[in-house]
Amino acid sequence: MNNKYDNKISAISEIALMLSLTLVLEFISRILSMAFFPAGGSFNLGLTVIFLFSFRRGMWQSLILTTLNGILLVLIYNSLILGFFQFFLDYLLGFWAYSIIVAIVGFTLKTQKITLLKMFLATTIGIMIAFLCSTLSGYLYFFPTGDVGSRWLSSAIYNIAYTIPTLVITWITMIALMRNHVIVNW
Repeated sequence: MNNKYDNKISAISEIALMLSLTLVLEFISRILSMAFFPAGGSFNLGLTVIFLFSFRRGMWQSLILTTLNGILLVLIYNSLILGFFQFFLDYLLGFWAYSIIVAIVGFTLKTQKITLLKMFLATTIGIMIAFLCSTLSGYLYFFPTGDVGSRWLSSAIYNIAYTIPTLVITWITMIALMRNHVIVNW
């Protein structure tokens, strides 16, 4: 068989597997989040899968995964979409940040070993970019009344409430995977 063909089939299969795992973890996250966030929003257990895939496959294949993930989250969970910019900020650009930051930090598992610092930087910066996207989305769509300052503050408070738990959960799971040698050059 052609090695290039095998690599494409392997990548497509891995995208499908990681997408399925991410969606199952999102389902679990939403169930657990109902107790903590009755007004909406949820922490995301699936980000570890997205970051692992980004580290393993690089930015371009990860962009495919995160794009499909964002679209499927909207379709499966019947998410409230109030306009294109909200969809773009919350479900595309917010998820693309996780893929792009791996390239910006400058590593993939195939070319360079992941250090704790690189993992920490990539996850923190990626999640903070997604937080900024969600805060801007909330400012534009969910808080149309009041002054500008209160809209920014309301949106930031709403989004930080689940961004911090997501960040901490992602750090803990990534560190656990690194410590147990699950993250290796596959």
